[in-house]
Amino acid sequence: AVVSTQSKQWYQRRVHGELKREGLCLEDQEDSRTNMSSKERDEKILDFFRNVLKAYDANNDGTIASEELGSILAALSRPSDTESVATLVKRFDPENSGKITWNDEELLLVIALMDVEDAKTIDDSIFSVGFKTFAQDGDSFLTPAQLDTV
Repeated sequence: AVVSTQSKQWYQRRVHGELKREGLCLEDQEDSRTNMSSKERDEKILDFFRNVLKAYDANNDGTIASEELGSILAALSRPSDTESVATLVKRFDPENSGKITWNDEELLLVIALMDVEDAKTIDDSIFSVGFKTFAQDGDSFLTPAQLDTV
């Protein structure tokens, strides 16, 4: 799937960023279409998933209910079957507290790298978060280059 390939490329750029910080890679390349470096683009993608999860933080305490993870994944059109959700809950709520810290970069990366099952089933609220996250001018409109990043 196209999204899966893009996700893998995004992850590779993320790894490239880690190697660059350790002095093992050449300078970060800027995307001429968006005037963003790959690091900036990767951070924008993480911000998107961070903003999505934050929207589900009912108490504004930095957590989401573990039992809500399935519906959040479904809204993102990510695998939300019982087994997939249980695996994630076990990994990100190891004390079985019923809460998952949504600003955990590992969680954000895992969700970002999950395959989109059907883009047509992504919830409208997710698109709203996407527009607010990616619209560089804060005008809720995306240029073709910004849409390409999404």
